[in-house]
Order: sequence, then C-alpha cells, then structure tokens
Amino acid sequence: VEQVAADRLPPGPDNKPLAARGFLALGRRFMNNTPDILDDRIDVVSRGLMGLTVSCARCHDHKYDPIPTADYYSLYGVFASTVEPKDPPLIDPHDRSPVRLEFEAELTRKEKAAADFSAKMYATHLARFRTPEAVAAYMLAARDSRGKNTPEVDALATARKLEPLLIKRWRDYLGDNARKADPAFAPWLALAAIPDAEFAAKAPSVLDGLSNVKGGKPALSKVTTALREAKPGTLAEVAEVYGRLIADAAKVSSPDTAPLAAVLMPGGSGPTDLPVVDADKYVPIAVKKEFRALRNAADRFRADSPNAPPRAMSLTETPAPVEPVVFLRGNPNSRGPKVPRQFLSAIAGPARKPFADGSGRLELAKAIASPDNPLTARVFVNRVWTHHFGAGLVRTPSDFGVRSEPPTHPELLDWLAKRFVEDGWSVKALHRRVMLSAAYQQGSDGTPSLARDDPENRLVGRQARQRLEFEPLRDSMLAVAGRLDRTVYGRSVSLFSLGASNRRTVYGSIDRQNLPGPFRVFDFASPDQHTPQRFQTTVPQQALFLMNSPFITEQAKAVTALPAVASAADPVAKVRATYRAVLSRDPTVEEVESGTAFAAGIAAPKASGPRFGPWELFAQALLLSNEFAFAD
Repeated sequence: VEQVAADRLPPGPDNKPLAARGFLALGRRFMNNTPDILDDRIDVVSRGLMGLTVSCARCHDHKYDPIPTADYYSLYGVFASTVEPKDPPLIDPHDRSPVRLEFEAELTRKEKAAADFSAKMYATHLARFRTPEAVAAYMLAARDSRGKNTPEVDALATARKLEPLLIKRWRDYLGDNARKADPAFAPWLALAAIPDAEFAAKAPSVLDGLSNVKGGKPALSKVTTALREAKPGTLAEVAEVYGRLIADAAKVSSPDTAPLAAVLMPGGSGPTDLPVVDADKYVPIAVKKEFRALRNAADRFRADSPNAPPRAMSLTETPAPVEPVVFLRGNPNSRGPKVPRQFLSAIAGPARKPFADGSGRLELAKAIASPDNPLTARVFVNRVWTHHFGAGLVRTPSDFGVRSEPPTHPELLDWLAKRFVEDGWSVKALHRRVMLSAAYQQGSDGTPSLARDDPENRLVGRQARQRLEFEPLRDSMLAVAGRLDRTVYGRSVSLFSLGASNRRTVYGSIDRQNLPGPFRVFDFASPDQHTPQRFQTTVPQQALFLMNSPFITEQAKAVTALPAVASAADPVAKVRATYRAVLSRDPTVEEVESGTAFAAGIAAPKASGPRFGPWELFAQALLLSNEFAFAD
C-alpha cells in the first residue's frame, strides 16, 4: 500500500512511508515521454505485485488473459493523476539539528551564487538585444524569415550573426493580428508589404496615406513623422528608424510612445522580454559553462553532501484527477471512448465500482493488497520460495496468466499464500515457515534416481545448489576477511572507487544511467525495468575480475593477516587456518598436501615490492573457488 499510495495515508510523525514511493518514482524516464513512463508504472505494479501482464493490453485487448484495453486505460488514468514534486519531501521535516542548519546555510550560499550569476548574466548579455542596432536587425530578419521553416531560419540567423529563437519571437510579435491595429506598428506592416524592388517608389505614397488618416493617434503621428523626415529608400532604413524610436521610448516613456516602449520594457510581453530561466540560451558558451557549473555545484551538494537530509523519492496527486480515454492502437493522438478509473475486471468481478477517492491510487493499492485478491499473496509467496530454492513453484514469477507455467505444487502454493495472509502478511513469519520446513533443510547432494527422474528438481527432492549473487558474494569475501562494515542505515556509498567503502553491498550507490561494470558482469538486475529473475551467466569477465580486481587482492591480504592465519607455525597449520577462515571447514589430507605444495612453488615477494606472496595467492584461490561461490 505504501509503495503505491503512501502519500494518501494518514500523516505520521515523519515521512518515512513516502520513501516506499521510490518503487514508482525511480523508474525509467523514456526521454520524458509520459505515456511510456506511465506504461512502465502500470507494468511494474501489475507484474511485480500481481503477476499480470497488463501492459500487453496497451494497444489491443490482451491476446490470452482476460484484460481488455479499457482496463489498461482505467489504470492509466490512475497513474496519470500523479505527478513528481519539484522538491522531494524531507523524511524528517522537523529536524533542526546544527548539522542540518549548517547544510541548509551552505546550500543557500551555493544557490544564491548561481542565482546572482544568472541575474548578472541576464542583465549583461540580454541588454545587447535592446540596442537600436539590434532592434533594427531583428525586425528586418523577422520580415525576411516569414514563411521559412526552422532550418532556413537557423541559416538566416547564422548568416546575419543573430539568435534564431529571437528572430522567431520578433516574427511572432510583429505577425500578431493585434499588431495590425497598433498605431505604432501600422507603418512597419504597411511598408514591409512593399516588394523590395518597388520600395523607393511606393514608400512615400504609403507614408502619405498613413499621415493623412483622419484622427491619427499620437503614436502613429510620431512614427510617420520620423519616417517622413528620414525618407527611407529601403526597408532596412525603416528598421533603423524604428530601432532609434523604440530605444528612445524605452528610456523616457510617455503615453504617446507606450506602444513602442512596450517592445523593450520588462513585463511588456515584447520579443525581448525573455524569461530569466532561458537566459543561458542566448549567451556565449563560455558564460553558459560558468553558470551551469555554479548551478550543478548546488545540485551536487544537495545530492552528495553527507549532511544532506534524506528525502523521499515520492509522488503526489494532481489537483484534479485525469479522466482517461482509450488510446486507439496505443496512439495518444487517436483518442477513443472514455473509461472510468477502476480496478481490473478479472479480479474485481462485475460488481466493481469506479474509484472515487482522488486519483484512486489508495483504492487501487488496497485492492491489490486485499485478502480477496487471489494473486498478490500467491505472487509474493512464490518470490520468497524462488529466493530460498532457486526456482519458484511457478517458474514464471511475474506471469501468472494462462500462458505461464502451471505451479509444480499448486496446493502448497495456495496453503502458503493462505497462511501468509492469516499471519498478517508477515514476511518474517513466511521466511521462518519456509526455512524450518523439511524441504528447505535437505542437503543438495542428490541420488542417481533423483537425477534421472527429476533432473530439474521440480519435485524438490533435494536442496538446489545456488550460486551466490554478486551482493552476497562481495559481502561474504569482506566477512571472511574480517572487514565487513555491518553498520545499518545511512547514505549509499561507492563500492568501486579508490578507497571504496566496506559496507554491505546493499548500500552501494547505483547510477542508473551508468551502471558500474562489475554489476553488469555479474548479472545484476537492471535498475531501470521490472526484472522477474536474474540471469545466471558464466563469462570470462567474471573470472578476470576475481583474479585481478584490487578489491579481491585486498581481501586475500586481509585473510592472511587474520590472527589465526598469521600466527600459524608451519605451512600445514597455515593451510588449515586459511581453510577454516574462508570455507569454514578443515581441509582434507589431499587438500593440505596440494595447498602446501602450491605455496612452496610460489616465489616469495621481494622486500621492496608489494606484499602479495604465496599465502595471499592461496587465500585468493580459495576465495575464487566454486565452494565459496555456491551455497549448498
């Protein structure tokens, strides 16, 4: 319920439940394509929690399961009524400790430095667009850009050393219908309509016609008087007159020059009234880099400072819920019939009612986590079973539809799901029940008959031997070396940089755009999409990492430095101590002999070189062994 709708629950003493919303908020961005973002959220909720491939109904009714397209867009409306807040909420908004206050003060300084630079940048570099010369150049370019597409406008801007976005703003401003009735710009529009080849001959008569308008307005009289005095022979000369008039009007505005002054005045909605946030679009690259460096410094400090208060990657409701419609064939531009926001008909049945509480996310969450929902408990129980046995009772853990594999033990799955709900959805009780079972406590050594009759161990006649995933493998190496930091809670840490932390791997920092190489090599689940199960591959890069990684060599050195190993009096004792430290058992006679022979055959390290000799190599060999990497 918290993962889907924590923000709709009654507020508590802090915002910790909101952190569960990262389940949805940390999904892929799809170049900010909203339909794709919402489809990903529907997919992770439906497959992750209920084992239903609802996203297959995005473009058409589901080919196999009873999920119509209308049901997909009912859920689409629920998630479309959710937005990400600009600033994620603080987990503990009431914390006013000295550390918090110091962080906020430093962040304010960094943000002020960026804001001050932005204001200075705006004032300095945008002022060049308000000179008489600039006004004239952009008015002329606006006329010459009429009817041109974006690449053609860009080429025109490049040729005249102007800003294409500002040319478009001037073109839109002068092309507005309101400008035709504006006395200040009526002369420009009239003169701009004259072909260039005929301009010198026709301009005087056009100006005479404007000057002789009965009841002419002051702004019109001022502009036409200036133009008649200038006797322009080209439209470029007309633009120069306008540049001077507009610049003078902006300096000393009066009622009769207000339409001209509005072009340059802040808040006048003129073409040069550019938003401050867009200022860096119009300034030199070197200045942009300096501004972005200041802005990024504030963002990095907010994200990376060890004193930064924890925030919840949460979502919140839109002011008014979206009324969804079916997108025909999944095309947002082809809108079909309206549908209500409601739960899936395959689960809720014919008596279902539309959601009435805001977006309906809380109602959706409660429907998913309801004891009456036949899927949620079974799907979760199956995931826990998969964790303990390597394969689920249903071997398609995120697909419980009609095309999935049937459960190997349907009665067991139902019984575990029923007990899970009766135990108050207690995950700890579920783990305990599974791990205390006779099935779980079997050894992984099979018999010839089991291997023949049930090679995939579908009947759970033995414990399945499982290879450790990367996280427990790394933690196990740190643990046997006596270096594992067991501190709980706190910020994520770097696992692979120089001087990386020895905290448990679950606290490792994950860059979703640039996943560290070791994670990719060791089949780490993609953090960008729903992953039912991890792949298990055996590739050369895994062995090369374990053989050459500085992290592994550090753990091998730490093993040999353990008191029990370092104090061993002779090679036989050292082999036994190393086996006990790494594999938690005594070696066999053959292993003692091969271990001592291995160490004796390696040259001792030079005094001036790194301390990585025969016993460090021997410890590394045990850390790299299959016995260490597999759980029996």
